[in-house]
Amino acid sequence: MLYFKTNEVAVPWDGDLIDDIRHPQNIEILWSDAQLATIGLYRPKPGAATPPGQQIVSSEVGVVDGIVRWVHTFADLPPPSPNSYRLTMRQLRGGLVDNGFGADFIANVIAAMPEGQPRERALVWSEETVDGIEWAHPITQALISAAATANPSFTLELAAEMWIEAAGGGEW
Repeated sequence: MLYFKTNEVAVPWDGDLIDDIRHPQNIEILWSDAQLATIGLYRPKPGAATPPGQQIVSSEVGVVDGIVRWVHTFADLPPPSPNSYRLTMRQLRGGLVDNGFGADFIANVIAAMPEGQPRERALVWSEETVDGIEWAHPITQALISAAATANPSFTLELAAEMWIEAAGGGEW
């Protein structure tokens, strides 16, 4: 869409007459920026780059320093969610070790489960899941619950932080 400037405000051009001449709508495609400027029409220039840690929440065409351009409104990115990351078993075990749980914590939690299919499934999960461990998986949540039981200061918020840090790689 093309725009013209009126009192330093960008207004969409809808094909109205310009200096008593009706120009075809396809001049947007056929004319250069310089040709359009001769009749007071402008393609919006790109807006400001998105600052680190922020996202664009809305955009509109405006006039900035006499130039028709996109004007963005920014907001902080939401905090990262552990649901956005999958861990390897090494990352999960490393994160637990870094938070004061032994290297055998997962094996001990599984060993303490009652005999039966849930325990067997947890054992297979711990031995066979090389990567792709999901935060929301029931066994993952059972481990987090067991960690909070073993150390009440290990809150869900700390577990989420551990998960996100472990996903970042670090030493693990």
